[in-house]
Amino acid sequence: MSAPAVVLDQDNALANTLAAFERLTTACGDASQRAKELCGSRYSRYCKERHGTLIAVDRREDIDALLEMPRVIHACVAGDRWDGALSLYEQTRAWQQQVTHSTRQEDHISTASTGATTLISRVHRAAAEHIEGELIRRLIARLSATAALPELARHLGQLRRAWHPMSASQETAFVEEDMHTQSVSADDALIHCPTESALLSAFLMRARISWWRRAVDRQGDGRAAAAAVAAAATAHSKDAELDAAMPWRETEPTSPEQLAQWLDALRLHTPELHRQLAALLAPHGAQAEPYRNLAAAYVASTLRSELQHVLQNTNDLTFVATLATSVADTSGPLARCATDVHTVIQHDIHLAIVRIATGRAERATVALTEELQHNTAWLPAKAETARLLEVVNAAAAAKNVHASDDAEQPTSMAPPEDLMQAAPFARLLNSWLALLNDLRWYAPIGVLPSLSAVLARELCRSSDTLRTVLQARESTSLESVVVGLFVHVLAPYMWQCLQRVFACSSNGAPPPGWTAAHKAAQHQQLESKHKMTAILSAWLREMCTGPSTQE
Repeated sequence: MSAPAVVLDQDNALANTLAAFERLTTACGDASQRAKELCGSRYSRYCKERHGTLIAVDRREDIDALLEMPRVIHACVAGDRWDGALSLYEQTRAWQQQVTHSTRQEDHISTASTGATTLISRVHRAAAEHIEGELIRRLIARLSATAALPELARHLGQLRRAWHPMSASQETAFVEEDMHTQSVSADDALIHCPTESALLSAFLMRARISWWRRAVDRQGDGRAAAAAVAAAATAHSKDAELDAAMPWRETEPTSPEQLAQWLDALRLHTPELHRQLAALLAPHGAQAEPYRNLAAAYVASTLRSELQHVLQNTNDLTFVATLATSVADTSGPLARCATDVHTVIQHDIHLAIVRIATGRAERATVALTEELQHNTAWLPAKAETARLLEVVNAAAAAKNVHASDDAEQPTSMAPPEDLMQAAPFARLLNSWLALLNDLRWYAPIGVLPSLSAVLARELCRSSDTLRTVLQARESTSLESVVVGLFVHVLAPYMWQCLQRVFACSSNGAPPPGWTAAHKAAQHQQLESKHKMTAILSAWLREMCTGPSTQE
């Protein structure tokens, strides 16, 4: 090979070597740049992870408290501390919503932020399992019992707080999936379904149908059904679980101040119950009309049961008078949120006043009869027998309490001084006058005619009892003389006191207005009972067969 050819080959080899070196240099530069970028990315991620770890170490107590929330919520639900469980659940829900909103706003999320989001979501899901499962099941079971108004209103508020908001499409899909699946019964679907409409149906069906059916199917007077329900409510309120929740029901009201607090609780919680039910029924429109009627009737009957419970356990006229005044002041707000029960409650108050007055008169007469039969220390001297006998004969000839006396009575009659020297008769007269004075001050005007008739019958019965004592003894004995003084002198005087206090007719018959009002109240109560029966029958048919539009 010639010399020029060798030189040309060497030049080509050198050029190729230089080109390869340039390519190698470029590749090394790219690799170095990529290495730098990779190291920078890893270093940045490391810094972020280190920063997140340092934050986690600094907030370790908060993270531990967050991880403990599901267990604490479960313990609160199991221990019936439901308000605390709901507060913690609402806190986790707020945290989740805040983290979700922040995640949507940020383009680049650190590993620590992602871990916090995942942690809060898991805690919220665990808390929701306890709230939307066990707590709702316990609330429905508690609402199925006959609870007092404040307890019912409080549980309804807790039920609303426990519901998780769902969109309309999710609610429809959930209901269709659970309610129309062959493997799941309708009752189980109602319990486990967290939707508002299904839980409302579950509450109304499981909590109150049995209560109303017992009250509606009971024969006889409507007050018997109310008394039975009041007894059931009383037995339920004695539960240890409710004592802490209802401190105003731990002891029966024994003073006007405690009674005022008791009525304040009713006045405050009954409208709250109405608002809760109205909020539950608002999305259902006209389809919820039977539920509204059922809720209003339940509020009215529960209120009447509570008041009857107080009336049945008191013998103080001032207590009942304060109750009557408070009910009159409270009936306005209650009538706006439920059925107007003032007329029926007023009749119950009148019956309680008649019962208390009759009991006081009976106890005074029984005490007098026992003392006359077993004690003779109060008898006057034998020298007074003739003069007292003349008083008895004159009074018997002039007036007898058993006569049908429609004639005018003297108004200036006074108790005989000789008779007032006998301690038993003096105590009887004082008890009678004290009773009449209490009735004059505390008894409503509408109850006076009935009180007049009842007390007149009690006075005649007392005279008959003492007349029997008189007939069992010799007519000339001191005992017969003093008993005759009661029958022919003291009893007419007490009857005139009764007439003057009540300003009614001598026979004590109730006026037509009272009878008409009583019949109107009974008719209203019976009509309401029939209406509720029709509503429940139609509702039960729909629950069993399904709406007519779906058939």
